[in-house]
Amino acid sequence: MPCSYSSCDNGGYDVTQEILRGLASRTPRFEGECACRGSCGGECCSRVLRYVATATYRSPEA
Repeated sequence: MPCSYSSCDNGGYDVTQEILRGLASRTPRFEGECACRGSCGGECCSRVLRYVATATYRSPEA
């Protein structure tokens, strides 16, 4: 996901592995945070993405 701060260069968040891990473990609710990896005027971007996910799973077919 791109950083929402318009002055951030090359910023964004990659929560793919965390979300896939939560889904693979069939956890109904998981949350986390990820710091932006971009820069703003030569300094590291200070934005943090916090997320909460809820998932419903189907029962495995017998």
